Amino acid sequence: MNGAVFNIDLNIKDFYTALMSLLCVIPAAAMCFYPMQDQMSCSKKKLILTMLVVFTATLPTGAFICAYFSLDLNNVMVPLLVIFLVLFKMYTVVDLSRAV
Repeated sequence: MNGAVFNIDLNIKDFYTALMSLLCVIPAAAMCFYPMQDQMSCSKKKLILTMLVVFTATLPTGAFICAYFSLDLNNVMVPLLVIFLVLFKMYTVVDLSRAV
């Protein structure tokens, strides 16, 4: 059977480059949540724990997808930012127009 051959090469350097580029999301998230600290719907401890879990799961996964499929970083960053916007809306009591 001589079907389509996928030449997908996972280079560890590409993975770490993508991961380091995606790590800029962490301080950006902190700068988004800091002005909203009076309008939080949960405690800071729960928020930090949730964000730690979310970042630990999504950022390496996004870097892997970016490196494995040789995608541009923006193709991975945009869906991640949508996920983070949903989490931001879940943990604040502001309406969506102010959250964006």
